[in-house]
Amino acid sequence: MGAVPTRTYKMSATAERFHNSTAKNKGAMGPVGNGKTVFVMHDLLFRSEGQVPDPRDNVRRSRWFVIRNTYQQLMNSTVKSWLEWFPDTVMKYSPHPVGLLRRPSMRNDGTTVEIELMFFALDKPEQERDLLGVEATGAWINEAREISEDHMAAVQSRIGRYPATRDDYKPLSLGMLMDTNPPDDQSWWYRLAEVEKPVGWEFFKCPPALLRIEDKKTGKVRYEPNRGQDPAIPAAENIEHLSEGFNYYLKQVAVWPDAKVRVMVCGEYGTILTGVPVYPQWNDEANLMEKELEPMWGLPIFVGTDGGFTPSAVAGQVLPNGQIAVYDELVAENISCGEFAERFLRPWLINSFRLAEGQRLMCFHDPSGLGAGKTSDGVTEIVAMQQKGIPVMPCPVQENAVGLRLECVREAMRRRVDGGKGGLVVSRKCKTLLAGLRGRYQYRRLNTSSAEKRYADSPDKGPLSHVQDALQYMVYGALHPDGSPQGRDPFSTKPPDARLWLPQSARGETGTQQALATGLDLAGYF
Repeated sequence: MGAVPTRTYKMSATAERFHNSTAKNKGAMGPVGNGKTVFVMHDLLFRSEGQVPDPRDNVRRSRWFVIRNTYQQLMNSTVKSWLEWFPDTVMKYSPHPVGLLRRPSMRNDGTTVEIELMFFALDKPEQERDLLGVEATGAWINEAREISEDHMAAVQSRIGRYPATRDDYKPLSLGMLMDTNPPDDQSWWYRLAEVEKPVGWEFFKCPPALLRIEDKKTGKVRYEPNRGQDPAIPAAENIEHLSEGFNYYLKQVAVWPDAKVRVMVCGEYGTILTGVPVYPQWNDEANLMEKELEPMWGLPIFVGTDGGFTPSAVAGQVLPNGQIAVYDELVAENISCGEFAERFLRPWLINSFRLAEGQRLMCFHDPSGLGAGKTSDGVTEIVAMQQKGIPVMPCPVQENAVGLRLECVREAMRRRVDGGKGGLVVSRKCKTLLAGLRGRYQYRRLNTSSAEKRYADSPDKGPLSHVQDALQYMVYGALHPDGSPQGRDPFSTKPPDARLWLPQSARGETGTQQALATGLDLAGYF
């Protein structure tokens, strides 16, 4: 057995949280060069230390798959990184790399830790067949974004099967460990980490190396070292172990496109872009709700709605600290605005926001719904919604100017409130809204004969645009409830009608008044 290395492992804040997690499957995502591979390797060691010792020989025995996309990456990066930290590993390289690390346990209890490492690249069919013929205790997937979901599932199917269970010995399955630079937001990693969040899985985001700063007046972007100056974002990690420090990242800014910098340096999920994002100000650390917030009783619920045959709604509140909290979204297709209000919007508001108990409501709709576009019933969208009991009014934005609406949302994103969070925070429940905020709501690139890239003046009216319009109407209406350009304190403006109205069909023959629904007309909505 070779000499035990003398390198000292120093945990970052993210590494400590990673090690303390008891999840069976764990993943770490962050900027290039931030040390995530190192702490995941050490977690493999710590997990192996936790294996049950075989009573026959007092050995804590485990076999690990170590996975990388290609053989060249495996040899030049993964194997090399392991041996830098654990040079006492005995290696064999035929027919594929295999390592054996055997040490006295750090527990000083007389047991021995024996780790067998089977290194696999999965870019050739025969390599996958070799992996499927072996049983292992756990797996480490290095740079997991390069591995397909099918390969990830195949790896998972082969772990927890070694060592064999006996009557006197029940070893542990040690699960999967993964590290990666940020993948695309359509990847299996994103789906598991941000959408499905299955039991037994936990994902960790490392802080960005640089902060992306946009000048409010000029719109120009600059990057600066993340030393923890933004209270909402922890300081960069592993900088002291880079020979160039922050310069390692700053020099990439000069040669990489902005989209690549945001992924590889700022640690953001990648987005397949054909145009320019409408909201480059968006930042998950600052603008995504850390935990789900409950609507605050007594404060008005603000709702933004967009019509057509793909109606959408967004609901939230302006909190006492001035922060705009977006709690949920409602998105439909191939349905009229009136039917949307009756079948979906009204029950959603009642059940999700306690409106039957007297909670106040202000609802702002696309101003063009006041007269331009009529429904199949021959009435405008706003009238159709009012007939279904929604006390809706046109958003008070001058001439429905998209520039004013967008800037209102952008300014809310940029602001910082208590604790450094953004002035606009959005719940993870708003999946369609978040997809657009993270970059898929774009200015479309124009087809021109010029070599210079040119883009449309207004956001693309694609499938994600309707819920984005609803957000703009909600935010603008909440901050300008009286229609004044300078805006007013939303708490100083009492909504003209504080609750849902009874639908027109329930008001009787003489029901021209907008009777308020309190505990009435709720049957069938729960």
